[in-house]
Amino acid sequence: MKVIQAHCFYSKRGGEDVVVEREASLLQQSGVSLLPWYLNNPAHPTTRQKLRLVLGTIWQSDVRQQLAAFPVSAGDILHVHNFFPLLSPSIFYYAKRQGLKTVFTLHNFRCLTPSAMLTEGLVEYSARHTLQQCWQGAYQGSKLASLAIGGMIEMHRWCKTWLKQVDAFICPSEFVRQQYIEAGFAADKLRVIPHFCPDPVLDNQPTDQVERTFALFVGRNTPEKGLNMLLEAWQQVNFPLVIAGADKPLIGDVPQNVRFVGKVDASALSKLYAEAKLLIVPSQVAETFGNVVMEAFSHATPVLVSAKGALKELVQSGVNGEWIALESVSALANQIKQLLLEPERLRHLGHRGRIHYEQHYTPGAHAEQLIGLYKELHQGQGSTD
Repeated sequence: MKVIQAHCFYSKRGGEDVVVEREASLLQQSGVSLLPWYLNNPAHPTTRQKLRLVLGTIWQSDVRQQLAAFPVSAGDILHVHNFFPLLSPSIFYYAKRQGLKTVFTLHNFRCLTPSAMLTEGLVEYSARHTLQQCWQGAYQGSKLASLAIGGMIEMHRWCKTWLKQVDAFICPSEFVRQQYIEAGFAADKLRVIPHFCPDPVLDNQPTDQVERTFALFVGRNTPEKGLNMLLEAWQQVNFPLVIAGADKPLIGDVPQNVRFVGKVDASALSKLYAEAKLLIVPSQVAETFGNVVMEAFSHATPVLVSAKGALKELVQSGVNGEWIALESVSALANQIKQLLLEPERLRHLGHRGRIHYEQHYTPGAHAEQLIGLYKELHQGQGSTD
């Protein structure tokens, strides 16, 4: 059994890219014959490149030749992570024609809405909603690009691509699974397989022998991540805050006790988790999973998260973390200050988070579920049309 892992890497590295790299390494270590199929989205596309990307969003015909070059046979697996925009959903049609079994990880809501994100609750999966999103320029503020994505959504819904061309969907959380079931996807094809991260204890990075001296935020400086609200709240918090993964804002006041460290490698990020007293995730959208929460759990670092999407699923309030009670600057500041005054409570939350990691998000657990799905499909036992 061979597995083609297909992924369009983002121009700005994000959580999906990390998941793909971790999964590739894990599969290779597990003895799976992995064939990488990676493409890079241009960081600064020219006008001509933009036009080609827009036109190819719905269907990329040259995917057929690229796929045909892989040394695979009927029954082997094509596992797609991100098809947008260089592969397009046409990748599933060509794979099925070659007799391959197809797997698609639903990292976001690109198949349902041009923005690929939900603010909260169920997405309105309808042509009217898609048109409204296009008119609003939901994708990067561009009406043209949003219209191209909207066209992709409506065409492949009409063609029943997701019902007929994909054998199994991987959902990183039950929250994602329920959204897609509500949207009409086949429930028996939607499998919940959470993401994973390396165990810092096994990598000789102890979780309980380091002094924890600051709070931590990990993520991009984009509106949906809630960093601006956190920085505003920190004006009222007398405790160090470290920001990893985001650049310092060019405008606006940044409290003196806030330190931006920019993008860091995996080892440096692990050290930050181990030294953090609290990880804060003030997300403004319904997250599909929460890599940073899982990574904090692995380091026994307590978390404070927005009660949205899968974050509410990963974190049980008062058990292995806390939910942000009210989404206002003053309320967030007060909640953070109160938590920092209760070190014993934080230690308990971190301990329970570590247990939760060991039960659900280890490399071994992920490999068992993922390779099990591959074998099931390869042997002809999985859902097919």
